[in-house]
Amino acid sequence: SVLLAEASYLLVNGWLLCARGQSLGKAIVGIMIVSQHTGQKAPWWNLLFVRALFFPMLYLVFLFWPGLLPLIDQAFVFGKKRRCFHDWVCKTDVVMKE
Repeated sequence: SVLLAEASYLLVNGWLLCARGQSLGKAIVGIMIVSQHTGQKAPWWNLLFVRALFFPMLYLVFLFWPGLLPLIDQAFVFGKKRRCFHDWVCKTDVVMKE
């Protein structure tokens, strides 16, 4: 079921992430993922393997302590720079699409 969940996520969002730096939800609200250093669309490998595959896998962990990781990841959005932990790790920003 984990592989099915990842496959379905990539079917819906994979092309958009590679081509435009957006998931379906980000495309709907007009935002995109860019490299923190260049301001350009983040590299496809960073978007697909780190952001799209690794971090969503954290949500599939059902043990108590590892289960807190997604909460910690999302809690970073309330910081001064409004970046989730996975944005810090991937060195990406989410910005309004021009």
